[in-house]
Amino acid sequence: MAAREQTGLTALGTIVKAHGLQGGVIVDPDIDPELFREVTRVFIRDRRQDLIPYQIEEFRVDQKKGRQLFFVKLTFIDDRSAAEEISGSVIYGEVDLPDEQPGDEIPDITGWKVADAENRYIGTVKNLLESPAHLIITILKEKGDEILVPWVEEYVDEVDSDKQLLFVKNLDRFESEE
Repeated sequence: MAAREQTGLTALGTIVKAHGLQGGVIVDPDIDPELFREVTRVFIRDRRQDLIPYQIEEFRVDQKKGRQLFFVKLTFIDDRSAAEEISGSVIYGEVDLPDEQPGDEIPDITGWKVADAENRYIGTVKNLLESPAHLIITILKEKGDEILVPWVEEYVDEVDSDKQLLFVKNLDRFESEE
């Protein structure tokens, strides 16, 4: 679920990568596409952490491998280099989010086991990190390496408090495409 920042802005998603030569970007959303359609102005933090406003010139929802992504074209981002510069940035906007439902609270899951949908062991939860958009789970994998996973429906499938087990999905998206 998207989080509201102290500025009153809501994290709408994260820019995953540049798309095309005209400055378009692909956004991994934290909000429903219908809410995003209402947004005409967004904000992105620059290197000094100042919020810079951009108008949305173009927006569409893309489905890739069963995953919903947004294609967004912003004013003043006119070429691939400018789009690559903002890759990895969180996009913020003025959006009225629905009230959180009771039960949306996240338990302290440090030390819990992590498994995939097929119940295969992945590792253990090392800790939870807070970010403007959502919590980030640090998973210590069996081989000793760590993976950072956003606490969003896209990746967190189920929480079993009785067994202290966290079920995750779509972790293959974090594998490098080298």
